[in-house]
Amino acid sequence: MTTTTRTTADPRAALATRTPFFYGWAVVVASGSTLFVRNAAATLTIAVFVFPMSEDLGWSRTLIVGASAAAGVAAMFVSPLAGWVLQRFGARALMSWSVLLLGAVILSLRWTTNPITFYLLFGIGRLMFSAPLQIGAATTAARWFVRLRGRSNSMLGVTHSLGMGLFPLSAQLFMNANGGDWRMAWFWLGISVWVIALPLTLLVVVNRPEDVGLTPDGDESPTGNGGESSTPTAAEREVQWTL
Repeated sequence: MTTTTRTTADPRAALATRTPFFYGWAVVVASGSTLFVRNAAATLTIAVFVFPMSEDLGWSRTLIVGASAAAGVAAMFVSPLAGWVLQRFGARALMSWSVLLLGAVILSLRWTTNPITFYLLFGIGRLMFSAPLQIGAATTAARWFVRLRGRSNSMLGVTHSLGMGLFPLSAQLFMNANGGDWRMAWFWLGISVWVIALPLTLLVVVNRPEDVGLTPDGDESPTGNGGESSTPTAAEREVQWTL
């Protein structure tokens, strides 16, 4: 009865029980999409914009790349806050809002006209890169997998690496398609962030397997007399740490 009620109330629960494979892999792919798109604020991506922006705005190249360095320092103070948000509201909320904000600030760079605006917008995007998305994706994978945690984390690493290679390339392609207009390239990068990661994060990610009646790694919890577990699963054997 409990499982039926949960399935009716939450479409993700219904999806989790109907997939022909363990739903945790879908969650990992969705979480990996956030690591993929976070490269919109990567140093490799901003490198594509250094020359056209410096030529158009008259800014030094040091000033432009300094936004990434400044945000990297600020990320030290944002990371604990991201951890608190994850504990309080869950990884799906953390990643969804981070992707939404990342896309918004990246596309807004189209209208930047002064260094202060640029540092604020790109700095916020870089903060999303450094803290919430990294913490959210890694924590989600760790909750869904214990025995196969190494494999799930390797998938996250692959998606991030793909983003490192494809987002700078996409930035240049967007720029070429718009006659060398770096402003439109930022705009379409921001739209890409939303299109790629936001639907997956909102519709697929579940904070914990227990929320949809599953167990980590897809293991079935064997029961003995009285319905109590006689042999603990890998997740049950894992040491749980408090905040």
